Amino acid sequence: MVYNVYMNEKTPMTFEEYCVHMYSENCHERRQHGQKEYESISEYVNNGNNKDFLETQYDKFLIEPRTFLA
Repeated sequence: MVYNVYMNEKTPMTFEEYCVHMYSENCHERRQHGQKEYESISEYVNNGNNKDFLETQYDKFLIEPRTFLA
């Protein structure tokens, strides 16, 4: 299943919703590698260059949706 929409085909996933999916994936990957997870989604998004990275990835996602792991 590819998550490129939210609720219906006319409403694309928002940036905030996209960040929730990415945060979930990041937590999953960190647990797998024995790393400490970010304490909150806010900490994840606002840490270092993460927000710039997420904005760039979100723009790509809107053009070419992808499947989320978590």
